[in-house]
Amino acid sequence: MELVDALPASGPFDLVAGLSHPLPAFMIFTLIGFPPEDTELLKSWCGNRMAFSWGHPTRGRSWRSPATCAATDLLRGVRPGRIAEPRDDFTSDLVRIHLADPTQLSPLEITSVIYGLSFAGHETTTT
Repeated sequence: MELVDALPASGPFDLVAGLSHPLPAFMIFTLIGFPPEDTELLKSWCGNRMAFSWGHPTRGRSWRSPATCAATDLLRGVRPGRIAEPRDDFTSDLVRIHLADPTQLSPLEITSVIYGLSFAGHETTTT
């Protein structure tokens, strides 16, 4: 795995910063089906959500901030791609359930599950 390979071969290093902090996000975002290059962006959006939920958000970090809107737009945009080309990921599994029986899981519910899992799936372990 690239996180382990990136750790120094000798000498002191910060295991939390190098492995323990990025690993949960990498794992859950991979399971959901996000590309690895989106990990840092997604983590920043999750930080925005955490500040809104449990902190004192500034105007730029409020529920309707550009970051939160962009996150929701990204999640909504993932769904059509998985309908056209399902993959081996959790998002595609949710889409398959919807396609088999649209009354079981709506497109809005798919977006909601992915949004919630992208946050809860790593933030609790990371912190």
